[in-house]
Amino acid sequence: MDKKGAVELSISTIVVVIIGVTLLVLGLTFVRGIFKKVGSLSDQSFQVGEKMIQDQMSSEQKFWISGVTFEIESGESITVHTGIQNFGDPGVSNTFELKVEPGQGVGKDWFTLPPSMKVSVGEKKAFPFVINVPKGTEPGKVFTFNIIASKDSKEYDSQAIIIKIAKE
Repeated sequence: MDKKGAVELSISTIVVVIIGVTLLVLGLTFVRGIFKKVGSLSDQSFQVGEKMIQDQMSSEQKFWISGVTFEIESGESITVHTGIQNFGDPGVSNTFELKVEPGQGVGKDWFTLPPSMKVSVGEKKAFPFVINVPKGTEPGKVFTFNIIASKDSKEYDSQAIIIKIAKE
């Protein structure tokens, strides 16, 4: 009698292990699929940003930001699309980079800025950056920042933005 119980216990253990491994494999496949979709979505968002810049940036505009006021919840982040158009001597490329001057009571650590990029004269280039509002920032507070576009380490153009902390 004891042997029959031992065999039944070992078969149930094997079945549970097989079901567990199957669920694990299915779960990992599902997660891998999600990460592939996230990668393609980020590529699409950069393409949308490039198109937005091409459509909304005027031919005389040096520096463009997709908005002036941004409402963000504490602990959240958003991507802001910007564009730079290089005016100057034909056939020349210049190095552009973004810098941030924070207003009172806040630091530059709210921003993740792109690396510097070469832009040919007459070309428009996207420079997306991320605003990361630290968790615990008081809802309703308003902060100002000056976003500066530098051309070959000299100020090229700038624009002020306002960040309002949304109520959760």
